Amino acid sequence: MKKLTLIIVLLSSSLYASVIPLPQEMKMDDKAITQELKISGNQHYLVIKKIKTIPEIKISENGKWNFNIQIKKPLNHYPFFKTDESYELKVDEQMVTLSSQNEYGVLHGLETMRQLLIDFEGKLPKLSIKDHPRFPWRGLLIDVARQWVSVEVLKQQIDLMGKLKFNILHLHLSDDQAFRVESKIYPKLHKNNNDKKFYSQEEIQDLVAYALERGVRTVPEFDVPGHVSAMVAAYPEIATLKELSKPSENFGPHDSALNPIKEETFIFLEKLFSEMSTLFPDEYFHVGGDEVSGKQWLKDPEIQKYMIDNKIKNMVELQFIFTKRVEGIIKKINKKMLVWDEVLSEGKDINAAIQIWRGPKFAKMALARNNPIIMSYGFYLDLQLSTETHYNSDPVRDLSLNNPDLLWGGEACIWAERLNEKTLSMRIWPRAMAVAERLWSNKKVTDVRDFYDRQIGLARNFHLFETLIVDQILIEAPKMKVSAEVLGEFFSWIEPGKFYSQHRYRKWNTSTVQDQWVDILPSESLKETMFVWTFRDWQKTKSSEKLKLINDTFESLIALSESLKPLQGADFKEKDDLVSLAKDLGSLGRIGKEALTYLSSSDRPAPLWLMEMHTKLIMMGQIRGGMQPAPHALVVEVVSLVQQKYNLVLR
Repeated sequence: MKKLTLIIVLLSSSLYASVIPLPQEMKMDDKAITQELKISGNQHYLVIKKIKTIPEIKISENGKWNFNIQIKKPLNHYPFFKTDESYELKVDEQMVTLSSQNEYGVLHGLETMRQLLIDFEGKLPKLSIKDHPRFPWRGLLIDVARQWVSVEVLKQQIDLMGKLKFNILHLHLSDDQAFRVESKIYPKLHKNNNDKKFYSQEEIQDLVAYALERGVRTVPEFDVPGHVSAMVAAYPEIATLKELSKPSENFGPHDSALNPIKEETFIFLEKLFSEMSTLFPDEYFHVGGDEVSGKQWLKDPEIQKYMIDNKIKNMVELQFIFTKRVEGIIKKINKKMLVWDEVLSEGKDINAAIQIWRGPKFAKMALARNNPIIMSYGFYLDLQLSTETHYNSDPVRDLSLNNPDLLWGGEACIWAERLNEKTLSMRIWPRAMAVAERLWSNKKVTDVRDFYDRQIGLARNFHLFETLIVDQILIEAPKMKVSAEVLGEFFSWIEPGKFYSQHRYRKWNTSTVQDQWVDILPSESLKETMFVWTFRDWQKTKSSEKLKLINDTFESLIALSESLKPLQGADFKEKDDLVSLAKDLGSLGRIGKEALTYLSSSDRPAPLWLMEMHTKLIMMGQIRGGMQPAPHALVVEVVSLVQQKYNLVLR
């Protein structure tokens, strides 16, 4: 059997070399010239270690080409915020020169070299690159509290982060489900985890050092005063209500909260944060602050009396007072505080950088108070939105930046409710490449089609595509009475439900067995993405060639649905859902083909056509087994355009 793949190749070639993120300035000839390289110049230990991890860079003592590395002023210590990460790379007939202010810029330059060597099949072209990041904060948040992620798998993500010039690993280390770091002062925190899994202090130190060698700083998050079920189950004396003995197994917002008026709470936090700060040398320390319901505070008579006595109006104000106490702790341990945007309170100031996840409204609120912001709005990878969606989410959109220095950059976030250690990487990559480019490259770099071209090529070389589902298709196809090729084609047109729609069909908690098709289905149908582009091109040009391509695609969906009819007579898991989705693809093909005829000709639909199509499309838009047919949105659009063309009224 030929090798099965769900990935298709774009017809166009990239305008640039397949480098992600694109450099700020790049001049290049197509002619590849270099052979093996011989290093001269600065022999910094981080640079030498890095080169040894890049097999594409072939170093020889007797190399024909000189590779001159120039580091003007090595830091030789943990990098700080806004460390100069710029570099210059020049290749001519005599020499390869890579220069930077410090070792971290050189690390980025080496990654650009790696990608060029991949693109030019082991050689380098004649070129000149001057590069620097658009934003100093380019992060990836990984939630390891809800679902365990081993050090080995985290290191795999760090490797990819370094390759794509991310510079912040934000580890979400505590939540209602677990506390993941060994504490020698409060050992019940990690020993009380339901799954008994945690990182030893030695493992954390090793992980931080590993990331640093790849130009990545590690920022911890310990969420307070909410998302603390694991914390208060271990140490109920700091709880508002002492109702738990074990961390929660459920996902979603919880009411558990630290007691905001007891001194014991702040003594506990100071000792804990002080201990944790010794493991994470970064200057920034995240203390959460999101999704605090305040319901337990309202039930506690002592807290209510405290609020009355101190004229505290509401739960938001009480949380702000709590966070100000935490701010003092963070300052005392010589760190700088990061918080989520819920901490913002009208008319009150806090000394922290604000991570924005709820949208521009809260970014504007923070900026009005001169708080620096980190944008995660638009970069939530767990929503399973398309690469294009994330690529078009520019942090500056809808913001008036009187002081541009207050916008530090952004972070992609992967929350772990609907993934596990095995599927973590496929839920991050390759879509996170879009965030990498948005945060590094010039704001004028906006050609999303060219980005996909580069993304697909590079993702193949980095082995980032969906082997899990391909392997499962090869196993399951015989039971389903269809060929692996047909089944692969089917799944290439199916996507997971977007946003949090999957929660409506399936109960999710820490014990949920993730063994369904949706659990390994790629987050984005690349075939649908390019189908939409073809339709957009036809709208602009009315090209008969594009029209035929669209019509042929609708016909292929009808034919695919016919090829999947044997599913109805087979016995396999999730049969009802897959059979329904297969039928929906055929129906969408027929509706799309018919609507396209009306849209591209003078033929007018029958009076009740719109009502019939509307009813059918509502049914086909339902989530089945957590999945949906990817062409649904485009077919809805085509029908809507027919409605507009003929002024049809939905009766």
